[in-house]
Amino acid sequence: MLEALGAAGATAHAVPVAVRTLDIKGPGLLDSGYDIRRTPADPDGSLWHVTAQGAESELVARFVQLRPIEHHEVPRPLETCAYDIQWQKSTVPLPLDLRRALLLSDEPDAEGGLTASLASALEAGGVDVTQARGEACDAVLDTWLENPRDDGPSAVVLLFPQHERDDDMRPLRTAARVARRLAGGADRQPPRLWMATVLAQATGPGEPGVPHLACLRGLVRVMALEHPQLRTSLVDIDKQPGAVGDLVQELLADGDADEIAWRAGTRLTARLARADLAPQGNGGVAFTRPDGAYIVTGGLTGLGLATAGRLAEQGAGRIVLNGRRAPGPETQSVLAELRDRGVSVAVVRGDIAEPDVAAGLVAAAVGEGHTLRGIAHCAGVLHDRLITDLEPADLDHVLRPKTVGARNLEAAVDGHDLDWWVIYSSAAALIGSPGQSAYAAANAWLDAMAHHRRSSGRPATSIAWGPWENVGAAAANPASALEPIHLAEGMDALQELVTLDRTHVGVVHLDAGRVLAAFPGLSAIPFFNDVLEDSAVGADDWVGPAGIAALGGCAPEMVYARLVKRTAAIMGFSAHELDETTALTELGLDSLMAVRIRNALRQDFGVDLPGPRLLRGACLRELGGAVLEQLGLGSEVPTAASSPAGPDNVRQAPPSAPPLPGSLSARDPAERLVASAWSEVLRRGPRDVHEDFTDAGGDRRAAEAVVDVIRRRLGDDTELSLTGEAVLAHRTVAAVAELIRPVVNRTGPSALTTLRPAVPGAPRPPLFTFHPAGGPTSVYLPLTGLLPAHQPVYGLERVEELNTVEDKATHYRALMRDIQPEGPYHLLGWSFGGCLAYEVARQLGEEGQEVGFLGLIDTILPAALPQQDSPELLLERFGRFAEYIEKTYGHRLDLPYEELAATPDERQIDVIMRLVADAGLDMSPGVMEHQRTSYVDARVGERYVPRPHDGPVVLYRAQRPQELTTALDPRYLRQEADLGWAPLCRSLEIVPVEGDHLSLIDPPHVETIARHLVRAIGSLTDDR
Repeated sequence: MLEALGAAGATAHAVPVAVRTLDIKGPGLLDSGYDIRRTPADPDGSLWHVTAQGAESELVARFVQLRPIEHHEVPRPLETCAYDIQWQKSTVPLPLDLRRALLLSDEPDAEGGLTASLASALEAGGVDVTQARGEACDAVLDTWLENPRDDGPSAVVLLFPQHERDDDMRPLRTAARVARRLAGGADRQPPRLWMATVLAQATGPGEPGVPHLACLRGLVRVMALEHPQLRTSLVDIDKQPGAVGDLVQELLADGDADEIAWRAGTRLTARLARADLAPQGNGGVAFTRPDGAYIVTGGLTGLGLATAGRLAEQGAGRIVLNGRRAPGPETQSVLAELRDRGVSVAVVRGDIAEPDVAAGLVAAAVGEGHTLRGIAHCAGVLHDRLITDLEPADLDHVLRPKTVGARNLEAAVDGHDLDWWVIYSSAAALIGSPGQSAYAAANAWLDAMAHHRRSSGRPATSIAWGPWENVGAAAANPASALEPIHLAEGMDALQELVTLDRTHVGVVHLDAGRVLAAFPGLSAIPFFNDVLEDSAVGADDWVGPAGIAALGGCAPEMVYARLVKRTAAIMGFSAHELDETTALTELGLDSLMAVRIRNALRQDFGVDLPGPRLLRGACLRELGGAVLEQLGLGSEVPTAASSPAGPDNVRQAPPSAPPLPGSLSARDPAERLVASAWSEVLRRGPRDVHEDFTDAGGDRRAAEAVVDVIRRRLGDDTELSLTGEAVLAHRTVAAVAELIRPVVNRTGPSALTTLRPAVPGAPRPPLFTFHPAGGPTSVYLPLTGLLPAHQPVYGLERVEELNTVEDKATHYRALMRDIQPEGPYHLLGWSFGGCLAYEVARQLGEEGQEVGFLGLIDTILPAALPQQDSPELLLERFGRFAEYIEKTYGHRLDLPYEELAATPDERQIDVIMRLVADAGLDMSPGVMEHQRTSYVDARVGERYVPRPHDGPVVLYRAQRPQELTTALDPRYLRQEADLGWAPLCRSLEIVPVEGDHLSLIDPPHVETIARHLVRAIGSLTDDR
């Protein structure tokens, strides 16, 4: 009956939520089947009459009300999304003819040791073995890779024997360093990467495992997604006499499994499986007690704060929350609500990785007479890096709150009788996540810690959470292959898993088809077989690299169709939605998607294309041509493989050179602010800066609303005398902008302005922003308003006396030190401001100062522009400006070309501005000054030749060209996604932003920048 109602409603996903009357007629027993009829009870289809007629009974429901629901509103039992790792017996594959092996170990060189025994056994099997130990490993690895042989399979084996009291993270650092070296190679048949450990994995009850070695499985899971060609694998042996022989069998077999353990001669392989949710202990565990105290690390934001809320709802007596920063206003409001419930709440600030903080938490928990009953370790930071960019400092940054914090907590609670200890782990460790090798390893360490505690009878539950909907550091990403967890759903799962007393469970909405579409090839890895084998996508009929030749004359067409299908799936489109000639970066391609597409090309076609080619503006047809050429099928791409459905749902490539606009759009920041406020209030932008506000539908109420928007964009603390009456009196964008221009430009004695001051008691590193060409840093105020309230923001304004980017950067560094003497420094610049931010970051790096974040907002690399110093080019640019003046102002501007040619470059703009002033154009002094300073700064930027920067860089890339800028100087119409920066940046992340070069800094497009910026800076400075 419910299905019939859903089909009858006007909305496809609708359920009954109310019924006025329900009559049941019959002998008292329901029939096994019914004929259902429904008729509408009102015109709009929200009310229905439903009759169910059976053989002996009849049900009549009158005025049944339907309500549309979202997918997440339908309760899903925990069994549908709970997974764990199960170790299953498996046979050993037949041996492969392994020819060469490089054995790297940190074991002392001793006869009879594990390393020596393994080397001897491999050599006895006909393998050419090279050994290296300790500090010599890197040099030997480089030499070994530089002298490849083509006589058969090869392997790099990292051997990590178990040492007494060896709880540091050296094995992980070594493994990450070697993985990075192998991933960065260009070998078409790279060596397989093996990591071998001894009794590190807890394969069954009672096995303690070794967390600092078991965490290597997080690296395995990420490498399978980022660089599947390396087939990175982990094999864990025991200490039985035949253990070395077991390891040799595994290495020679070269099987598909990538997580293997040997126990007493039996081979076990790890499999992802539906979790066993039977209670693990003796009876259920109490989630809360009224006399119990509960500690939540990372408890002042995101999931930690949500966990505190659930504990309060369920009757916790006392909750102690920990975080590094003081609670902000939103958190304070939540804490007040918890206290209103009668819960005793304490906040203990500090870094959980510092020695005394954990002890302080325990003291606070029991300080009012409560008994410590539960620990929720939610602290952590995200710090995404592809393995090719991963540095030791990146690992340490992520490991510290997770692993050191957990050790400190464990020491502090020793002797307390806990009901539960919950660890917030991540699906990145359970199944992998591209770009999160450090995060996956840190969480795999926590998973192993849970097993280690259980082996000694102590409580521990590690929950590997999937992405969350709008909460937490690992919030959902639209391009993710996993559905997000909704907050209430996740808190229900938390409570259930605590009471079930499970050791390690993943809570993930895993759709097999969606995962395989995003990560082709996973079905070939035994770890995923049990959960992916039933997927329709898994039953793939593609012939693979070996079968392409048999396709004959159809090969080019079928290969290209396959390429389009795979690329579309990875990017979240259907095949017909991708325009073949649009750069993939303009459709949202980022560095992680590029990794997945490269892996798909290897999986399907056996070809390898460099990632930079994808990120520098390649479209589908260019990609297809490169693949076909590598396959020896020519480079001519079949026609219309993607069959676009039409202009409404396909993003087309921009024109090669837009014509000069015919209307007069906003000319400086003040006019752009007024025009943007106008657009927000009237729901359409002004036709030009002289359109009448009242003619466009504006009235007194709308005028007041425009003032409110402007005031909000400038900051509520800004002294703004603008009124609704003034807007109605002046009526045009140009006239109203004259009233606010002094406030927008914020001129002052210092080149450093405060956009948002630091909050006392919240020592958060500030964000330094750099002025765009000819403009003030007040352009960042809308962005500032979207950042957390405790984030201080400062602006570095124009200094015209300095005429090189390098000199300006030196001056700005001195000003910044007055605010922040030491790093990490967070830097952001739009347009020309991006050049300033980049050079400041580079100079700070030379000084040995840490740069935490460097963001460029649609900044084109000046050195990539052609004809930098061509006099003809500059005169042509002035000519197009004169053409624009005639087209928009209706006044011919006769340029004195001979005078311009004889005038020094830096003074030519003064000649042009003199002509504009003499022409009597409707251009105020403020607008004219902006035109002049914009040109001056642009020329400073064009003369700037930046040098490489070692740190990571984020480029926020506008998805549309700016009409006027590119029409006046077509050189700025750049197609490559990196805008020329990739060769200079060791790590460049490209974030697509809707809008053009001017509009992306204003609402609504700036919200994309704000979301990414909050996450990026938050991952560097905040606990989760």
